[in-house]
Amino acid sequence: VSLETDGALPSLHRAIIASPEAWQPEPLKFKTPSEFVTSALRTVDAVPRRARAMAGSLMLLGQPAYRPGSPAGWPDTAEDWAGADALMKRIEWSDALAARLGPIAEPMRLVATALGPALSEHSANTIRRAETRRQGMTLALMSPEFQRR
Repeated sequence: VSLETDGALPSLHRAIIASPEAWQPEPLKFKTPSEFVTSALRTVDAVPRRARAMAGSLMLLGQPAYRPGSPAGWPDTAEDWAGADALMKRIEWSDALAARLGPIAEPMRLVATALGPALSEHSANTIRRAETRRQGMTLALMSPEFQRR
């Protein structure tokens, strides 16, 4: 479209709006570690006290701040962020965050606010069945819906 219209933005906008991918009801992109950490901290209304805490989280999850693996930047595909080791690190990070929140965190309220109607009934039931609030918060952050944007 861009080549055909000499880069005219209104034509590009029409092509994007006409694209079937733009109207898919569920988010398809897997969050990068940076997106995951940022959205989790926003969900629980937490602000890191030190920049090192945020940098450490990103390092743990495989996306060290300001050090992409190539000049092209960080990869943007699920294959790069959803491997077994990467998911285990997300679980550990989520559990550590949930532990810091303590019993004040209300997992269902927080995740329902963050995800709204995107939260599936299956995920909601899983979170409700958690034995502790900490476990519920970890499950909420690790739900398939929370992992995607």
